[in-house]
Order: sequence, then structure tokens, then C-alpha cells
Amino acid sequence: MPSPFAEYFPALRSGFSYLDNAAGAQVPTHCIDAIHQFLSGGSCNVGQPYPASRVATALKARAREETAEFLNCRPDEVMLGPSATALTFQVGRAVSRLFQAGDEVVISELEHESNAAPWRALEAQGVKVKTWCASWPEGRLEASELRKLVTPRTRLVALSAAANSVGATPDVAAAAEVAHGLGAWLFVDAVHSSPHHLPDVRAWGADFAVFSPYKATSGDHRG
Repeated sequence: MPSPFAEYFPALRSGFSYLDNAAGAQVPTHCIDAIHQFLSGGSCNVGQPYPASRVATALKARAREETAEFLNCRPDEVMLGPSATALTFQVGRAVSRLFQAGDEVVISELEHESNAAPWRALEAQGVKVKTWCASWPEGRLEASELRKLVTPRTRLVALSAAANSVGATPDVAAAAEVAHGLGAWLFVDAVHSSPHHLPDVRAWGADFAVFSPYKATSGDHRG
């Protein structure tokens, strides 16, 4: 049957339904037009005095501002990167300089590999990685179970706001309270939750959060 959104999403005009959205959302016309306009005008370095650079600099600033509005944070807290996975690895490499042998990281059982592999890589330098197991068959992650795992040596807790495998949505704010209670950071993977629920890093109490815009492509979220 025809999609009522086909007017805005060229890919839907084919009459097919795309159910493999884990590979990325279909792109609406206004995003395609914006990309076309930028590439047609000439991509260039930012922070330079010539006209094209001023346009690119303003566009980058706008991207930070609108991303900050989406996440409910400040623009200067936004880092743009090639992918959520790449940014997670970069954060992992950065904080590894602060961790010592015997320090601990807790990863939930429900994590996508992109929010597990960067932290397991720290085992090579003596960091102990613990698994926060879910309660089945629902796949719930209980804050009480996390509380049993964290210790004064825990430096970071990695948690998905929505598990791509089973769709479970943990209580992120409760996890933040447990982690912060012992001075640990909370790293939130919001890739799979962002297309369905507006992220709120302040309400979550997240110290770090990542998401993939191409999986949450839509119109104006400011309503």
C-alpha cells in the first residue's frame, strides 16, 4: 500500500517497505537537498576568512547547536565524528591513559559490539571488565544487580539506552546514580533509542553519549 510519507522520502516512492532500519534510516528530501547544496557549493576547511569557509564554519556551528538541542546538552559538549562506533573507540583510547591495572569497567550483557569492544580492549592494559547480566526472559537490567558489581575501582559503566537485540530499555538514570555513587562515569549508547525516543543526556546523568544521525534521520525535532 502507498506510504503517506512517500512525498518526503524518495526511497518510499518505489512502493517497497524497508524493514531493515538497523542499516540506517531512509533519507528525506530536505536532507538530500541540504547535502546537495553543501557539496555543490564546494566543501572546504572551516575557520578560514574566505566566503566558502565562513559558510562551512557557520554550518558546522549550526550542526553542533541542533545536535545539542536534540541531546539536551550544550553545543560545546558536542563532538562530531564519522560514526558512533568510531567515537566510542576514541573515547576508550582517551580514557585508557587515565586507567591503571586493576581498575574496572562494567558492560551490560545487552551491549552492541560497538559499546563492548572498545572497553574490552582495555583488558590488554590490566583493566578488569565485568558483565552486568540481564534478567530473562524480559532482558531487564536491574540497578540492584549493577550495585553488586561496582566497587571503588570501577571507572566506567557502559550501557545501551535501548538494546538492539531485544528492545529492552534500561533505566539509564538509575544506572547513572549507581555509577556516580562510586565516582565512575556512565557511557550511554543511544544509537538504537534515538530513532524512537528523544535522548536527554541531562535527565539520564550521562557523562558520555553517542548516537548515529543517519539512523534517526527525520524532520525538525524541536516541537
